[in-house]
Amino acid sequence: MTEHLCMVLLLCVCACNCLSDYYSVLGVSHSASSREIKKAFHKLALKHHPDRNQSPNAQQTFTHIARDYEVLFDREKKRIYDQMDHLTNPVQDRKRDKMGFQHFSLGLCILVSNKL
Repeated sequence: MTEHLCMVLLLCVCACNCLSDYYSVLGVSHSASSREIKKAFHKLALKHHPDRNQSPNAQQTFTHIARDYEVLFDREKKRIYDQMDHLTNPVQDRKRDKMGFQHFSLGLCILVSNKL
């Protein structure tokens, strides 16, 4: 079991290197409350929902927003995301809100860890 967990963590750190920061996608700070996260999601979901937005990438944008919200609104997933985010980019930890990008995605991590 420990070997599997180590492998999952290694995959999480190495797997995705160019995806946007979930907080910046939703336009909230890293200290945002659940209510602020939910409010930001609803605002963006209305704007980018494919039924209301006819742009060619509306579905993809909406999917990213929903994924990011799912992680940040769930306390356990958010805790894991924040821990892994800190491990993958400790120097940028204080600058990330201004930068707009982090080099880490949690999707694979959560998917695999749920299977263990």
